[in-house]
Amino acid sequence: MDQRVLDAQKWLNITYGNNDNYSIIQENGKTGNVVMEALVTALQIELEMSNITGYFGSQTTSAYNQNIVKYGDSDSYNNIIRILQHALYCKGYNPTAV
Repeated sequence: MDQRVLDAQKWLNITYGNNDNYSIIQENGKTGNVVMEALVTALQIELEMSNITGYFGSQTTSAYNQNIVKYGDSDSYNNIIRILQHALYCKGYNPTAV
């Protein structure tokens, strides 16, 4: 059990659990495809994509590159940063290391 993965799972469920495009995931501190799909789903929600799949492909890349995130929307910007940090933790990287 990895506490950082558990933190990611809890945050995802709290933050996106009421969104129809998001499926609640098990909070067990274990990373895997389900967690990574939930992180991509959360990113797609924040990017306001119309076709939310949970898979990172050309549409997600295009949406990210086009800066669909509104500059004045700090909550969305902060959520995207947090999604990326959680994704790095789940893949074994420490995004805060110097």
